[in-house]
Amino acid sequence: MHKFNRNQGPKYPASSSRSKAPATQQCQKCLEYGHYTYDCKAERVYKPRPTRTQQLKKPLKRIEVEVPEEFLPKKKGLAEKILKDKEDERKKKKSRRSR
Repeated sequence: MHKFNRNQGPKYPASSSRSKAPATQQCQKCLEYGHYTYDCKAERVYKPRPTRTQQLKKPLKRIEVEVPEEFLPKKKGLAEKILKDKEDERKKKKSRRSR
């Protein structure tokens, strides 16, 4: 048997055999739980939200994160030592040239 009958149109299951929405499913129309939007019989609910300007004027809360010392950059590392050694060599060469 075909799903489409030329004389009667497409055949869909009866509304009683439709699966019911889970209790966690929220309707986007009335914002109630337990049914889908296409099954909703209630009026659309107006939900006021702040405008974009209001959102931009409100400062964001800064979250301070505590970082362990082992992850903080160290003051004196290998690169610092190498740069200091090269700078000392340049000073020695300069002092030798000036003599």
